[in-house]
Amino acid sequence: ANEHHLSLPLLPVLEEGDPDAEHKANTLDSVSMSDRDAEAVLKSVHELRKLPEHLAITSCNQVLVEVIEVAGLTVSSVSGFCNPYCEIIFKGDPSNKRAIFKNQPRRRTHYIEKTLSPKWTNQVFVFDVPHEAAHQCHGYSIQVRLRNFSLVRQDGFMGQADIPLRTLRNQKELEGWYPLVGRQTGRDLDASDVGWRRGSVKLRLHWIHTNSALLTYFL
Repeated sequence: ANEHHLSLPLLPVLEEGDPDAEHKANTLDSVSMSDRDAEAVLKSVHELRKLPEHLAITSCNQVLVEVIEVAGLTVSSVSGFCNPYCEIIFKGDPSNKRAIFKNQPRRRTHYIEKTLSPKWTNQVFVFDVPHEAAHQCHGYSIQVRLRNFSLVRQDGFMGQADIPLRTLRNQKELEGWYPLVGRQTGRDLDASDVGWRRGSVKLRLHWIHTNSALLTYFL
């Protein structure tokens, strides 16, 4: 099969602010380019941008989650405050039996002492997404759990938000508020969450699963 190769002279025109950048980026998906050529183009642009790997998407089939803040919490405890942090879990397809017994990737923010309105900076997490999710994303989701840090007992569960991966399928950055709800089953169902009004969590989310979207993201 004939392969179309992008030559290096093409790279300088792929600059930030180029009004035709999105059209040029689409050629990475529309032409029959070799995987090696596509990787070379994306690597070159990534090096020009110098995106930090722990704060940005760096390759296809990744989803970015930034925890920004939580609002609307109230508590009936004696102190009237808590030490909140978020645990972020990428949940795979539950119909995949192998995934059920596999550890689900998870990250966590640092906790903030004695507050009901926590705000975080640079709490960004990037997860690898199975490539097949781009074609069948049913069952994949991002779960954010709010917990209350404690030195003397198990960290209390305060609520969770579940974001289906399909809501990010258009590969556009999404920022918004997600209501925190309780769990009906599992080890988190205990007296630790009695007296909480759960509030909402503000997140920034972005899923990239095509070369053209990745190049547009870099630019």
